[in-house]
Amino acid sequence: MKFSLIPIVCLFSIVFALPVENAGQDLPIEERAPAPTVTIAYPPAKIIGGAGDTVETFAGIPFAKPPVGPFRLKPPQPITSPLGTIQATTQAASCPQFYFSDTINDAIPTAALGLLLNTPGFQKILNAVAYRVGGFGFLPGAEVLADGSANLGLLDQRLGLQWVADNIAAFGGDPSKVTIWGESAGAISVFDQMVLYGGNNTYKSKPLFRGAIMNSGSVIPADPVDCPKGQIVYDTVVASAGCSTANNTLACLRGLPYQTLLDATNSVPALLSYSSVALSYLPRPDGKALTQSPDVLLSSGAWAKVPFIIGDQEDEGTIFALFQSNISTTAQTYNLLIRLLLPQRPQIRHHWPPRHLP
Repeated sequence: MKFSLIPIVCLFSIVFALPVENAGQDLPIEERAPAPTVTIAYPPAKIIGGAGDTVETFAGIPFAKPPVGPFRLKPPQPITSPLGTIQATTQAASCPQFYFSDTINDAIPTAALGLLLNTPGFQKILNAVAYRVGGFGFLPGAEVLADGSANLGLLDQRLGLQWVADNIAAFGGDPSKVTIWGESAGAISVFDQMVLYGGNNTYKSKPLFRGAIMNSGSVIPADPVDCPKGQIVYDTVVASAGCSTANNTLACLRGLPYQTLLDATNSVPALLSYSSVALSYLPRPDGKALTQSPDVLLSSGAWAKVPFIIGDQEDEGTIFALFQSNISTTAQTYNLLIRLLLPQRPQIRHHWPPRHLP
């Protein structure tokens, strides 16, 4: 049986790739050896995965140099040296996250930029791209903009997509049939990949993806990386980290112990509250990769013209209200959202006064 695989790239993250005709996969997955092995060229490596039922899995494949040391809070660097043999049988750890509890970041390394590939028997490849989030991936501020180190999470995703373009054929996939998919923040990332570099999604003169799927997210308008709110976020992180008096505050952040930097990036409003809707960390225009606000790029036609699907997850927004027990009426909600999200609140109150709200 010969088949090709459709890659799907997850941007929460995922990439899908359809099978290539005559891809050299002569046996059905269920008949292959228990330890599937693939050789890739970019960078050179022999990858040993695992097999179970009708699925082959290759976990923790690095696609960039670890973002630590001189590469911390810097754009991702491609790997150019041979990697030798990779035992891709263990799930890689996630990138550092916002705090939800005292233990959420236990055993989470700072070097987690890797890929997870599943090649199931129904002839699809699921490729999950790890990327930096929160303050590690989307730190704003004038200092970050001047350093050319904004929107690192989006750049991680783009480098992961380039890895797929270079190597997915070795797994039986077709690089011309890649679909990107994401949920919530991942869906926002999917749209941002559609407008990145003014809508240029090509690599080596070929499109990186031919379709996109967005669940519970799409266009998020944003002010520039060095906007007043972004600068407040940066200054808060710097102060929390003890770097305010440093000659180069960004260099100071890069030199901190991991836990100190993680704690500092979590000193700004996080998720699961109404205030989190006014995001501290999100893709912001940097004039280079994300050239303008995503809504402006969409309106001007500067987006990759690929078919796309947009949907919603029922009740996803409910979770953001869990820690707002003191907000119990429509009037309180109105006043809170006006205060947090809308700088033109005097005009809004004038034109839409909160009359007769319970």
